Amino acid sequence: MLPALRSALLVFASLCSVNSAAAAQPKIGDKLPTVVLGGDLGAKVDGTPWSSETIKDRTWILFYISPSHRDENESFKDALNAAKFPRDKVASVAVINMASSWVPNMIIESSLKTNQQKFPFVTYVKDLQKILVKEWKLNDDAFDVVIFDKTGKVLAHYSGEITPKETEDTLNLIKRTL
Repeated sequence: MLPALRSALLVFASLCSVNSAAAAQPKIGDKLPTVVLGGDLGAKVDGTPWSSETIKDRTWILFYISPSHRDENESFKDALNAAKFPRDKVASVAVINMASSWVPNMIIESSLKTNQQKFPFVTYVKDLQKILVKEWKLNDDAFDVVIFDKTGKVLAHYSGEITPKETEDTLNLIKRTL
């Protein structure tokens, strides 16, 4: 009976740890702490620091992407592009979780520079130390999307593959903020 009780307690403990981790992630209405990525912590592609204080005055779509998950959510990204939201009202930042990849940073940086030239309206940022995982509790080695309102409060948070229904809901949410 003791081994069965021990197994039950281990299952219960693991379920509690999963729930507490999920509870720590950004919630609707949260104003997340200010994060600055500069120096050894990261930077924009041009090498200048990036601060989350820039997430204001417009609706912001933040992508937090592990390089191994970069090809996820193509239909979500396509839907955002097709919506043609006015750039003075909706902005995007793609923060790359460089520390979650085995790919050398030099190769990732080259790709980011190409993307920055191809999509100059998106701010590309390197997170070299998993700062958004630590400070905002975003998922490591994943593809997270956080939608912020004009005051910097969280409107939505997704991790992993975004469903067609979530895509539709998010597009409608952004339209309501315009």
